[in-house]
Amino acid sequence: MLQEDINIVLNKMSSVLDNRQMIKLNRVLEDLLHENADMIPRSSQALLESFIATKRLEGRSEQTLELYRNTVERMLAKFDKNVCVFSTDDVREYLADYQRTRGINKSTMDNMRRNLSSFFKWLEDENYIFKSPMRRSIRSRLRR
Repeated sequence: MLQEDINIVLNKMSSVLDNRQMIKLNRVLEDLLHENADMIPRSSQALLESFIATKRLEGRSEQTLELYRNTVERMLAKFDKNVCVFSTDDVREYLADYQRTRGINKSTMDNMRRNLSSFFKWLEDENYIFKSPMRRSIRSRLRR
C-alpha cells in the first residue's frame, strides 16, 4: 500500500469516521506501509529482471535466459497491468491469440507455456503472487 492508497482510503472513510478514528486509521495504514515496504509491488520489468538473474544463478544458458525473457516480454507487452495481477484467463487469451495470429505449432506453444509457468512459479515462490495463473490446466485447453 502506497501513500497515495492511504490517502484514497482516508478520503473514502472520512464520511463515516470521526477525527479520532481517522487519525487511528491513518496510523495503522502508515505502520502497515512501513512494515511492508519490501512488499510494495515492483514493476513487471523489474520482476522479470530478478527472475532472469535467479535463473542465471541456477546455471541456465544465455540462450535459455533469452527465451524466458522474450516469452515474458511479449506477454507483458499485450497487457497494460502489473504481472502480479494476471489471471488464468489473461494467460489463456494471450496464448490463444499468439497461436492464432502466428500459426505456431503445439511444440512451440508448449515451450511458451513452460517458460511462462516457470516465471509465474518463481513469482509465487518469491511471494509476489499468491497463486500462479498457470496452475489451472492451460495445456489441455489449448489442445482441444
